[in-house]
Amino acid sequence: MRISALFISFILVLPFSTAKTHTLDQTYPPSLHLNTSTIEPSNIGYNLNLNNLTGSAIEEAFSGIPSGTTRLSITAYQFDFKYAEEFLAGVALIPTNVSLLDLTSDHLAKLGEEKFIKTLALFPENLTYLDLRDNNLGELKNNQLAVALAGIKGKLLEFHLGHNELAKLKRDHLTQVFANIPATVTDLDLWANDLGVLKTQDLVPAIATLRAAHLDLGANNLSKRGGVHLGKILESLSANITHLSLRANQLGTLTDMQLATAFATLPSTIVSLDLIDNSLSDINGDELATALSLLPSSVATLDLSKNNLHKLGHEQLAKMVARIPDTVHDLNLSANHFNELLISHFSAILKALPSGVNTLHLGSESLFFINNSGATIAKVLSTIPASVNNLDIRGNRFYLLRSGKELGIALHAIPDTVRTLSLESNNLSYLKDRQLEQIFINLPLSITTLNLSDNLLGNLNGTQLAKTFASLPASVNTLNLSNNFLENLSKEELAIALAGIPATVSTLIL
Repeated sequence: MRISALFISFILVLPFSTAKTHTLDQTYPPSLHLNTSTIEPSNIGYNLNLNNLTGSAIEEAFSGIPSGTTRLSITAYQFDFKYAEEFLAGVALIPTNVSLLDLTSDHLAKLGEEKFIKTLALFPENLTYLDLRDNNLGELKNNQLAVALAGIKGKLLEFHLGHNELAKLKRDHLTQVFANIPATVTDLDLWANDLGVLKTQDLVPAIATLRAAHLDLGANNLSKRGGVHLGKILESLSANITHLSLRANQLGTLTDMQLATAFATLPSTIVSLDLIDNSLSDINGDELATALSLLPSSVATLDLSKNNLHKLGHEQLAKMVARIPDTVHDLNLSANHFNELLISHFSAILKALPSGVNTLHLGSESLFFINNSGATIAKVLSTIPASVNNLDIRGNRFYLLRSGKELGIALHAIPDTVRTLSLESNNLSYLKDRQLEQIFINLPLSITTLNLSDNLLGNLNGTQLAKTFASLPASVNTLNLSNNFLENLSKEELAIALAGIPATVSTLIL
């Protein structure tokens, strides 16, 4: 194949940071497509710090925002709101092309009801993302929060209202606040507002007004009033909602089939359900299995991570896994301390997975065993069902293995039905022998997509990286190298590294 030269210029941009530019004269396979998730030259971020500013300096700070800014973060947690008029005048100067606005932890409730309403009305019309987390908005009186939300212009798509003590609002006011969330919002974050302490008759009418397709009700103490209360909440959810997060709601406190009763009320429109960090192992294994079996058949993505499921014991755990509906295709079992189980017991659980699961997550030290070796990990990986095409084993501290060869032994055991493999966040550059090329020489030829993001690969030199990339199997056509601090390499070292990428790689994510 003839390799042609391609002149590439790109800018690495992290949110609200100074951009760093690399210009490369580099040889690439002619088919290579740079799909760079962290390289966004069109998105200019700016962090405006208002802390301790007074008087005219406030408006001057706003006027210094570059006109091309599209992402703006305003820091004002030490701002004196006796200068609220100056703050308002400054908000009016925000560039009209700002589409992302972050006002997290800025104590905006201190503006007072009238000025808070005016502030939101001044936000740019191009706004699609708004973050108002942790602003004590539940302290606003006289239904002014609802009035303020009704005044937001533009087509807001993602809205964060977490950590705002919304449970402090009066019943009718909460319902009006939720009803006045812009109808364009598709992603709504209501995390940690203690909504579960409200009486059923106070909370359910408010919940019923929510229309966002993605709804985060995490950390709201929704199990506080029992399973019947939770069931009424879930039953009131709009048919618009497809992605629901119930993480960190202490669902493990629901006994005597209360969780099963609640799950039976979930709308049949839910396709993704997040149950992370709910201490589900505190429930009897048979009850938990029954509850999961009652999930609507629409649920295709189920996240059970961080629930200490190992405490159920391998027999009950295998029974529970087996009763997950076959309609679940994406299953996350990460951070459940499966590494504390016997290898044979862990393998038995994997063998019990429903036949519908094609994406499996076993991250967060699931595979970090006391007697850690490539052979030990291989015994587990070899029992992954043939239905699994996408395997995520991020965050398993593989760098603590003795060598790249040890990890290569483990990965060689992955069934040849796996097409996508994530090794993200394993600090691979810290392998003792730094021979990363030994990891991939025996990687199954079925792998077409490989995620190596967040492995500190920028710690290696260009030659080491080139050898690593050159060892990738010819089957890999998509390679994710994002968040590896590659921008810290010199132009020459980066060129050497990227030259090792096989010609078969057509999509490179930096």
